[in-house]
Amino acid sequence: MKLRPLLTNICLVLCMAGIFGQDQQTNYQLPPKAIMDLATAPPTPTVMFTSDGTWMVIMQRNAFMSIEDLAQPELRIAGLRINPKSFAGSRIPFIVDVKFKNVKSGIEYVIKGMPRDSKISNLQFSPSEKKVGFIHQGTEGNEFWVADINTRSAERWGKASLNSTIGKPFQWIDDNNILAKTVRLSNSPPQISAIPTGPTVQETDGVAAPAATYQDLLKNPGDAMQFEYYCSSDLAKISATGSTNIVQNKIISGFDLSPDKRYILLNVVKKPFSYLVPYSRFASQIEIIDLNGKSTRVLADNPVDEVRPKGFDATTKNPR
Repeated sequence: MKLRPLLTNICLVLCMAGIFGQDQQTNYQLPPKAIMDLATAPPTPTVMFTSDGTWMVIMQRNAFMSIEDLAQPELRIAGLRINPKSFAGSRIPFIVDVKFKNVKSGIEYVIKGMPRDSKISNLQFSPSEKKVGFIHQGTEGNEFWVADINTRSAERWGKASLNSTIGKPFQWIDDNNILAKTVRLSNSPPQISAIPTGPTVQETDGVAAPAATYQDLLKNPGDAMQFEYYCSSDLAKISATGSTNIVQNKIISGFDLSPDKRYILLNVVKKPFSYLVPYSRFASQIEIIDLNGKSTRVLADNPVDEVRPKGFDATTKNPR
């Protein structure tokens, strides 16, 4: 038997074995338990107190985001990073556990009825500080929940999903009602073609205009369509028994209730959208409306804010 053919056959077998070995699925590997425990140790909880110092809300987060959360889809448009499945930011450090603690007695209370597999954000005391409202990111979107300090129990208010892509998603009116931006489920997501219909063209007027560099800006009409769809919402009044729309189908970047709870200061992003700056510098309208959605006064109608002087303290010339 000749030696060279034998060596050739052995090499072929080893090469084939290596190829098959590479095709096998490799799972994530874990370090020894001591290192794993050190890396995943829960961070120090954050807390907030009632104004009289009687009650403490204890909020616990995980040390890291889960692989499931990191694998969620992400849109990077208009200076935002959006999870299109939940109409929320894509890198939210969720709170996974909430407890109440009586400061005087030192007793901690587990809250009954909390959502399973909690992914909580945006905790706010109600005006009387007897309740805490928060958002839970469920499988169908952002759910609004309320935890009662007296009963140490939680429940979901309504069936609407909240939109938290830009600005705050809700504000308390009183202990039984909130203002909230809700997702418009009647519209379908835009169908964006992978084939462009033409080139992306930007024009200059020949005037020197120093500008900062921003990331995740709009790059084409498809991005603009997605920004409009995912950031548009209805402003609704929500209680434990239902909801009523006040404003429909607007890109609401901010809203604030007046002290007498009769009016709303509304900031709305308008077209045309800019490809040079993030959404916070798009054209906008600031107006005052009542709780029925009727406009009482337009305070400002601002154009797009693309050009500013150099310097970190530069600001817009528009009313703000």
